Amino acid sequence: MSYEGGCPWTAESPREAVSGWSPSSGKRESITKEEWTSGTKARDQTPADKLRLLEAQLDELGNLPADWDDDGANQISAETVARSKAILRDIWMNCRNRGGELPAPSLGPCADGSIDFFWKLAGGNRRVLLNVLGDSDGSFSGARNGLSISGNARQHLADLVDWLLQK
Repeated sequence: MSYEGGCPWTAESPREAVSGWSPSSGKRESITKEEWTSGTKARDQTPADKLRLLEAQLDELGNLPADWDDDGANQISAETVARSKAILRDIWMNCRNRGGELPAPSLGPCADGSIDFFWKLAGGNRRVLLNVLGDSDGSFSGARNGLSISGNARQHLADLVDWLLQK
């Protein structure tokens, strides 16, 4: 689940963290995280619209070809995309049931064929990384002010959501 050798995407990469990158055109075509959280488009988006946007971005990741990073990366399987969507919906529903709204994660492909969800919250003082591969339940880890959290996303969903919703 670490970035070392597994997840080469960065803001400097040619594919700009792939969120919004369209394999067909090679350009960013969907709403950015900044537009989602503070821009004009964000004001027009309902929480359900935001969820659909993230699901569409997951579909885009599933459309990446093998070797999408020009360094031998595995293609992201339909199973990984489907499981990622299911975990995302579980997190989203759990946030809503607690009266909160899911903070916008960055989505990124990993060379092993998995998908990373990355949240940088509270001005960067709280970070959470969730990694999903195949039919796994997803594993997550996070850090904040010397505290850490980790676990299986399905088994520890309430803890993960608590961490995401903290102010």
